[in-house]
Amino acid sequence: MRLEGLETWDDIPNEVIFLSHIDMLTCAITEMIDPCVLKCRSATHQKHWWSQELTDRHSEVHSLVWRTYGRRLEPGDPIHTAHKEARRHYVCDHD
Repeated sequence: MRLEGLETWDDIPNEVIFLSHIDMLTCAITEMIDPCVLKCRSATHQKHWWSQELTDRHSEVHSLVWRTYGRRLEPGDPIHTAHKEARRHYVCDHD
């Protein structure tokens, strides 16, 4: 570990030495963090809480919306019930 090589003092005599030690400590911490922490950017168009499961659920509901719209003159068609159920589950998953 790189921190083991840093000099330690019980009493730092002046501000210049104090600041130089802070710089060395900051560099050591940064060098330790860089290889360990993954770097990635989140997509600007995607919410951080949005998952692939929600995307799949959204596509399913969207498909049912179009099928329901095609049968809008047939209120007894089971596609309307399927659409309501899918929408209800999507809203519950979304919250």
